[in-house]
Amino acid sequence: MKTLSKVTLITGIIGFSLFGNVAFAQDSSDQYNTCQAIVKQALGEESIVKVKSSKTRSGVTTIKLQVVPPTGGRSVMRCISDANTGGEVSVIDKNGNKL
Repeated sequence: MKTLSKVTLITGIIGFSLFGNVAFAQDSSDQYNTCQAIVKQALGEESIVKVKSSKTRSGVTTIKLQVVPPTGGRSVMRCISDANTGGEVSVIDKNGNKL
């Protein structure tokens, strides 16, 4: 009986952690799509936007983007969304300026 309850508990924890990651992935994916649209609107539709990294801390999700505009020249930008303040998404260039 103890073994059955341990297996049930472990299965529940694994399932919860997997579903939590799926929810994060969905939020992160939506944020990436929004950031990609912002970058393409500001720099041109032919811009190439790729994800370098993503992290979430204290409700703030930051996605580092590698951006190559149609005119050339590669740069790294940050896409930031704060769930604590309504989840507004903003893209910041390497100089700290908002697109």
